[in-house]
Amino acid sequence: MIYNYILIAWRNLIKNRVYGIINIIGLAAGLTFALLICSYIWSEYAVNHRLRNAERQYIIQSRWKDAGMGIELTSLGPLAKNLKDNYPDLVANYYRFDAIGTIISRGEHHFKENVALGDSSLLNMYGFGLLQGNSRTALSNPYSVVLSVKMAQKYFGATSVLGKTISIGNFSGAMHDFVVTGLLNKPFPNSVTRLNEKNDNQIFVSTQNLTYFGRNMNWNNTDIVSFIELKKGISPSDLDGPMQKLLHDNSPLTVSKNLHPYLVPLTAYYLQSNGAIVEKTIGALSLIAFFIVFMALINFINLSTSQSTSRIKEISIRKVVGGIKSEIVIQFFVESATLVLGAVILSILGYLFFRELFGRLVMKELPAIKDFPAIFLILPLSLTLILGILAGLYPGLLLSSVKVASALKGREPVAEKPFLQKMLIAFQFFIATVVIISGIVITQQIQFLLRSDLGYSKQYVVTAAVPRDYSVRGLQRMVTIRNQVNSLPEVAGSSISYSILAGDGAGSVSWYKLGSDSMKVVSGESMFSDEYYANTYGLQLTDGVFFSNRGSGSDSTKVVLNKEAVRMFGWKTNSAALGQRLKTWGDPCVYTVAGVTNDFHYTGLNHTIRPVFFQHVSRFNIYRFLCVKLRPGNPQKALSALRKKWSVLLPGAPFEYVFQEQSVENMYSSEARLQHIAYVSVVLAMIIILLGILGLVSINVQKRTKEIGIRKVLGSSPVAIIYLFTSQIIPITLTASILACPITYVIIHSRLSSYAYRIHLSLLPFLFSVSCLTLITSALIALQTLKAALDTPTKSLRTE
Repeated sequence: MIYNYILIAWRNLIKNRVYGIINIIGLAAGLTFALLICSYIWSEYAVNHRLRNAERQYIIQSRWKDAGMGIELTSLGPLAKNLKDNYPDLVANYYRFDAIGTIISRGEHHFKENVALGDSSLLNMYGFGLLQGNSRTALSNPYSVVLSVKMAQKYFGATSVLGKTISIGNFSGAMHDFVVTGLLNKPFPNSVTRLNEKNDNQIFVSTQNLTYFGRNMNWNNTDIVSFIELKKGISPSDLDGPMQKLLHDNSPLTVSKNLHPYLVPLTAYYLQSNGAIVEKTIGALSLIAFFIVFMALINFINLSTSQSTSRIKEISIRKVVGGIKSEIVIQFFVESATLVLGAVILSILGYLFFRELFGRLVMKELPAIKDFPAIFLILPLSLTLILGILAGLYPGLLLSSVKVASALKGREPVAEKPFLQKMLIAFQFFIATVVIISGIVITQQIQFLLRSDLGYSKQYVVTAAVPRDYSVRGLQRMVTIRNQVNSLPEVAGSSISYSILAGDGAGSVSWYKLGSDSMKVVSGESMFSDEYYANTYGLQLTDGVFFSNRGSGSDSTKVVLNKEAVRMFGWKTNSAALGQRLKTWGDPCVYTVAGVTNDFHYTGLNHTIRPVFFQHVSRFNIYRFLCVKLRPGNPQKALSALRKKWSVLLPGAPFEYVFQEQSVENMYSSEARLQHIAYVSVVLAMIIILLGILGLVSINVQKRTKEIGIRKVLGSSPVAIIYLFTSQIIPITLTASILACPITYVIIHSRLSSYAYRIHLSLLPFLFSVSCLTLITSALIALQTLKAALDTPTKSLRTE
């Protein structure tokens, strides 16, 4: 019996192949998109969940009394270790690392890399497997290194690397050989080896090398990333008292009085960090996916129910020869389920085909089908069953109840439900309007972010990381290199800095006036640079000088503020700030304000302008970048000249540069990801809705062939016949689109409110979307009905 149902379903599909193809493609497009979005969301939620004992893994965060005293992400160097040593009944294990950037060499090959200088507990604590080496001893000894497979292939061109050596530089300009003691298998997504976008560690060395790198993890160091694993049955609140006691007994008074450490579960950290940007993105993508799938489902059900009513005579004959109602209902269910199954199979193939492309759009590697959990296999079967019932049950019950005599006499035994059909069409256009307007506004907002004046020049500015030598000698060498780079005719200026204007500074620091009003504390971004920095980036000074006149040397006790810092301190004019003396928490130096710059958007337009304090690199002899302003004209020629000069001045150091414009774009990576999804969503929404209209109009034209012939015999023109069909659909689509506008406005306004600086919502996106949908739909209906309108009446009336 089942075989007969499937055979009839197949014959009916072949007979109505155009309708079948339209229905399958429309549903498959929506399901493919949903599958891609779901895989992205699943991969985001899976971060940190596959770590060993993930439910007991935590990261120690810092809540400071004043935000400028330290950063939230890191903790005191010895805290995690002391919790394990002093409270073994509470803490099972710990891991800490200090992220450093340094030069790594092998032979003539030199690269700038991120290195995790961390505890030897890394591998066993989280269950990271080694393809080669002993996970218990790989990070136990000094001058040993564990590489990822990617790094092994980069440096050695192979994965058999155990016992081989690479040279790693420190911050005193020295190089030392490190022996490869382990090859790390590609770790599953986590926040331990990949803390954030800027900290993707694939090279690991032990804390046995702290002295070599000139680093420490003592109680004065508040910048160490720290993780702990709790014992079974222990809650984070159980560690509140022990952490405060350790701070009270060991840390400086200024730290213990102002710092409150707390634990964040690693299973929640990734989703909630950086203002919960991942959760917000997932929410937006989920909404978009729901809209697209809902449109596809409406399309499928609408086309299925509309086409099924053309089979009244077939059902009547089946009843005459003994067919019962339940068999007819099952037949329609099997036919619908067959179409759904075809769409599901096509969507899986679509996922395989579009996975890499979509992964590039969302800037994330999507999992392969085999990586999905077993429960995902149930979803296609469930979808086939549910959609088959939804699309087949209504026409099956409706047509199985027809009166046979009326149907065979040619009368209309079943009244279609035009209201239901119209409501489904309206829902489609409602959703399409929301998607299209949202896509337009998202694009406008991102273009606004990228094109707005940030308060400094980003054109022709490139930054390149330089080898670090945090000594007077090392800085003097960099000053010499900077001066020689400045002498190149292709270079308009260059600067030594620790910070670049793309959200990459030295962190937030608290400043206060020296004197009677020292209780007035202003927290702001600390940036280290030389006296050429303002000229290189085109920062405008309102008063004073940027440390000193260029080329005349500089006093390391000078500080330069932006206008927002001046305002926060309460000085009435910018010039009033000049000569004022300031101090910063943890630094004995008394600084004198040398100049004031215009405000600029250091962290982009996502956030309001904060106070900024420029300190000279000679204060602590720290630097990371050489920032170069190229002369306009031929940037590739200028880069070629700069590369040649670099190879002479910095032999053994890679010339890896980034244009400032690219750095700014990177700040908006989450917005760019959403924009790419919006583009795809708009295209899919249009495809689905046009396929739906194409199918519905084709079915209606087929049903009304006689009517069209009679109208032509009575004198109707082709234009009148086209108007007959458009007048039935266009008012519905236009009304739905207009009703969607206020809802869309609320959704978009809520999204835009998260930006400190945003576009002004105008009527243009709303008018464009409604007009575009109406015109395209009208054109498609006209094209579909034109052939029937131009046919001769005799052909239209010849139905048998």
